Amino acid sequence: MPPPIGTYRHKVTVQNPAGTVPDGDGGFIEGWADAVPPKLDVSITPATQRDLERTTAGTALATATHLVRGRWHPQINTTSRLLFKGRTFLVIFVGNPDERDWEMVLVVAEVLTPNPPALAATSAPASAPPPAAPAPAAVWDAE
Repeated sequence: MPPPIGTYRHKVTVQNPAGTVPDGDGGFIEGWADAVPPKLDVSITPATQRDLERTTAGTALATATHLVRGRWHPQINTTSRLLFKGRTFLVIFVGNPDERDWEMVLVVAEVLTPNPPALAATSAPASAPPPAAPAPAAVWDAE
């Protein structure tokens, strides 16, 4: 039975590795290509240890951070990644309940960047002096 309408409220972009591409400095970086179809409606929830053990049949996954549920997508595998509002999730496990190819449960790990570009422009340099402390409040004498 399909889930109720509104269950899959997050729209993600599905990407798969597309080989290496030159980085302009003489090296190579991994390229990504959108899957077909690239957009997928899913639900994203933080993973608890209990959820992970239930989903992966008792196998402990230390790096998993979220569970993603959605309609079956034949191009998603453990080399895929999901993009959602500037966040990146790497697929660790692909579950196919009842092997019916109509729903999937993904165990994913969010990729955390140490200093995202949007925050780097607004953060103060490490050598900047700390902001000045506010002036002390006036003391009233009650006589």
